[in-house]
Amino acid sequence: MSSLSGFALLDVPVTPRVRVRRWHHRFGPTQFPAGSHAFVEVAWVLEGRATYQMGEREVVVEPGQGIVVPARLTHATCIEPGTRAGSAWIASDLVASVAASLGRRMPSEATLIADARDLEQLGALLTAEAAEARAGQLLAVDSLAEALVVAIVRRAPCAPCAPRDPRLSSALAVIDSHYSDALTVDDLSRAAGLSRFHFSRMFREALGMSPYQYLQRIRLERARELLASGHPVTEAALSVGYRDLGRFAKAFREHFGCAPSQASGDAARARSA
Repeated sequence: MSSLSGFALLDVPVTPRVRVRRWHHRFGPTQFPAGSHAFVEVAWVLEGRATYQMGEREVVVEPGQGIVVPARLTHATCIEPGTRAGSAWIASDLVASVAASLGRRMPSEATLIADARDLEQLGALLTAEAAEARAGQLLAVDSLAEALVVAIVRRAPCAPCAPRDPRLSSALAVIDSHYSDALTVDDLSRAAGLSRFHFSRMFREALGMSPYQYLQRIRLERARELLASGHPVTEAALSVGYRDLGRFAKAFREHFGCAPSQASGDAARARSA
């Protein structure tokens, strides 16, 4: 928690994929200069007013309302006196993944949420988790961030995902059923019936990441599920296709912000609580 000219601020990067902010502005208006970041920003206002400026477009967020700002969208923010508000910055790949699982894609422009009560409730829980490190914190933060994205998809005008090319679906089915195998891009491109070049380009355009990145994410997500259910770290790593435990630990830490052993310990404490 920091305070600057009557501006009380909580700003906690809980994991590499989730950052939580809360502020209470007491005196004159504060203008944050235009900038952008690699996260999707979800903000909600409890009291006062926040104004977001995107070029010539202005969005005013009143009490009870919220806003979703896409990643890398340049915007300036003005906070009025007496404003109490909060926000969560969530990695764009996590947002896109959750939205896609619901058959939706996020808007490309900043979107006002007229009724942000569910965002406020989930945001309060997320802020409480971020403010104090406790057993199971990382698991709780990831789950709440995903729930927050679900709430956004329900509230924001999210368009349906474009129908997926059946050739791409064939490759995704191979990943889902054989992610623990030593799959290569050549294996996946053959399953899709495409050249390696055209498959890789189609995959990145549809999912926003390379086939290799997607495969690693699936493996790590499955490993976290195994750890949460009580499997030892070595067993979880081997079960999802990692033969090098050091490489597994490094990839897990980069993706989730903690070591596999910590995630396993947090899950064990949560189960026994």
